[in-house]
Amino acid sequence: MLPLRQQSTMLMIAGSGNDDKPIVMYPAAFDSVVAVGAVDQNDDRWIESYPPGGSNYGWELEFAAPGVDINSTFPPDTYLVDSGTPYAVPHVTGAAALIFGSKVDPEYDSNSNGQWDNFEVREKLKGTALDLAPPIGKDAYYGYGLVNAWYSNQRPPGDITYDYVVDGRDLALVTWHWGEIPEDPYWFEYARPCDININNEVCLVDLAIIGLHYGEIDP
Repeated sequence: MLPLRQQSTMLMIAGSGNDDKPIVMYPAAFDSVVAVGAVDQNDDRWIESYPPGGSNYGWELEFAAPGVDINSTFPPDTYLVDSGTPYAVPHVTGAAALIFGSKVDPEYDSNSNGQWDNFEVREKLKGTALDLAPPIGKDAYYGYGLVNAWYSNQRPPGDITYDYVVDGRDLALVTWHWGEIPEDPYWFEYARPCDININNEVCLVDLAIIGLHYGEIDP
């Protein structure tokens, strides 16, 4: 088993299993592998009555990601709509790839070498995941929460206007769209970027993120 703190640009990610059991299957259960569970469109843990199945859970679980009714490729040359933790894994893989391809976030550059390694990317995924259930922080059903590709890749956090600085313009946008949800007009065009933590509401958490990072610029 590889040590958790390894200087490498390789991050191994695997599904937790599809048996609706309180045990994370291997290889996802290894410390060196990121274990991913599946959630539905309501961010609830995937459970299926027929055929019976569901997202395995346990303390080794690190993240949840969409894994229900996913349209994916299927051999030999077609597509299939299916559910399961293997369909959730690519969402986390993609978010990790975005971080690897972004500028190093000084907040997570633990060895100050100016480059991402697997440990640092894993920590940023944890730090930017959307908590889905009490208690606050990690739990056995969702890990650290729903993987958040946009917030994970954003530097500095809260830069809604993409001008490389968290400033009054970002604050004004959150204030202007305060309380808006996907059912409101123009959500996808204007308000959605203000939902920094992606919980389908422009709320106090989004304002807090901007307040915490106000004045930060892209290093």
